Amino acid sequence: MWDISGTFPLLNATYTARSLIGKLNNPPLEITPSGDIQFVYDTTYRSVFDIGDSLSLTVSDTARTLAVRRLRIPKFDVASSQSLGAIASESGISLPSGNTTLPRFENLRSAPYNFSLEENIRFVSVIEGGIRLVISNNTGVRFENLRFELRDSNQDVSLGITTLSSLNPGQTVRDSVMLPDRIFTGRLSVQLIDGVIPAQSATLNLSAPLTIRLQSTDTIAYRAAEVRYQAQTLIEEGTVRATGGVVEKLRSGTFRRGSLMIRFINPLPLTGRTRLILPTVVRNGQIFDRDTLVPALQTATLVFDDFENWTINTIGDTAIPYRVITNVDPALVFTRVDANVAFTAIYRTMRIAAARAEGVIWRVDENRPLDFNFTLDPLNVDLSLVDTLSGQLFPDVSVDFESSIGFLIRTEPRFITYSARTRDSLELLQNNRPITLDLLPNATTRLQLNAQNSNISPVFTSLPNSIAVRGYAVVNPNRVFGSITDTSRIGVSLKFRLPFRFNLAAFGLRDTITFSLPNLNDVQSAKLTLQIQSGLPINTRLRLVFVDANLRPILVDGTSLQALSLPRRDFATINAAPVNTSGESTALTRSTIELELNNTEFNALRRAQGAFIEVQADTRQGAQAVLARVRASDVLQLRAIVQGTYRIGQSD
Repeated sequence: MWDISGTFPLLNATYTARSLIGKLNNPPLEITPSGDIQFVYDTTYRSVFDIGDSLSLTVSDTARTLAVRRLRIPKFDVASSQSLGAIASESGISLPSGNTTLPRFENLRSAPYNFSLEENIRFVSVIEGGIRLVISNNTGVRFENLRFELRDSNQDVSLGITTLSSLNPGQTVRDSVMLPDRIFTGRLSVQLIDGVIPAQSATLNLSAPLTIRLQSTDTIAYRAAEVRYQAQTLIEEGTVRATGGVVEKLRSGTFRRGSLMIRFINPLPLTGRTRLILPTVVRNGQIFDRDTLVPALQTATLVFDDFENWTINTIGDTAIPYRVITNVDPALVFTRVDANVAFTAIYRTMRIAAARAEGVIWRVDENRPLDFNFTLDPLNVDLSLVDTLSGQLFPDVSVDFESSIGFLIRTEPRFITYSARTRDSLELLQNNRPITLDLLPNATTRLQLNAQNSNISPVFTSLPNSIAVRGYAVVNPNRVFGSITDTSRIGVSLKFRLPFRFNLAAFGLRDTITFSLPNLNDVQSAKLTLQIQSGLPINTRLRLVFVDANLRPILVDGTSLQALSLPRRDFATINAAPVNTSGESTALTRSTIELELNNTEFNALRRAQGAFIEVQADTRQGAQAVLARVRASDVLQLRAIVQGTYRIGQSD
């Protein structure tokens, strides 16, 4: 019985730096303190759209003021008198003159006291208010329980009755007849319809008068009238809407340019001068205050062109308060007004651009957020030096979106890569879905894509030469207050940093080599030997993982998940080639790794049809990472053999 040794080759492979990480020529790699090796494509990429003139504010509203609510009817104060003798005669009693003692007289009456208002009033339809009666007793007699009836002579109707319980000599008493929902005209009368002269001692003058004056009450609200209006000042206060379009709420803003036009429509034959005050529109401490002449029965237009640096503040985040003061000239003719006659002011802004605005951006009419599609300039990527990217590629892309808008922007950016070499177009996806990102107000938002959360590896393995950026954005989806200026960017600014990062588990190569083992049936034991020569200026860790015909790792036994590998469990360490001051290798390092196979491993080896070659790398010397300049001529040579022992012959 003899033991005979034999050597059988398994694989013989030579890798250049070109095949490991492409045609790098002279560019250095970045070596990070953590041992990551990076080929970095770093560029600042900006494609922005400034708001500028598109930041527009809209003031568009119409204010209508009913003439009957602002024009005051002419004031009147007219008087009429009757003598004590005339009242006594109308009452059917006889009174003496001079000092006398009078008995009681009842059922007093008078002829009508007539009043004409026709110089200025034809009729008034009253809502609130009325006519005041001022009664002065100069007769020298005391009266009791006087009842006076106010009548409209044109209509021949009673407008009301007032009662005085007592009226002493020399006394003046005022009382009003209120006329809600009544009409009075320009011809009125007052008549004493009942009363008493109580028993008294008095000095009588039968020609002494009992005088009645008719006056308008302090306020008469009316729904219609035909009068000759007197000169007066009208004051109208209210608000005009300062929102609409894409501005749902506006708290404040500063204008950069534009003009305001107000059209005053005067439907009446009254001429006046109108003054417009906007108390919350201010520049340099001065309130907006402009006036214009408004001719009778015409339209006057007030145009204000200089809106630069005017600041606006609203009420309730929606409206601008105004105060309109109109001085009306006295009317030359009678004018009839009713609820259909109104003064109208139409407010319009033209070419308004704001330098700043604070409010809520929202499409008011459509009740949805402001949205837009965007397309940015394509980013050209120069990867002409890279031939292929083989092995496990773990790139990392960080995209910085710079937003100077004071609102959150919800974006759906699409990054479409195109490779002229493969003619493939691929879209970057995040977690197998299209990318969505919220851009924070006035901040930089970073999108980080890596091999774990995106398809960045296959996308950049195709070596794209351009990246198109387009997408969809929604401004202020949460419908909250924010601010914006005319220099805010409503697009996005991107800072593109595109590194090709090979981490320690995947730098350089994971290659598959197939082979055919010789017949090992008579082999009693075996040893695997791996001979390595490295000209790479980096520390290398390497192992072979044996695979079956389906390129699946061979497990050592059925109960273990340990794959058959060389070395047995961990990676073999290969020192970096010596380098010069430029980081270039100057010689080869040689390493030999041997593994005596146990019976279980040897039986597993019999099924091997190939092997994965896995390479890890770093460039550390102690705790420091050093610069490594990898050249295309740097090589990594691998040779694996099996040394087997045969037993020939048998013992009896």
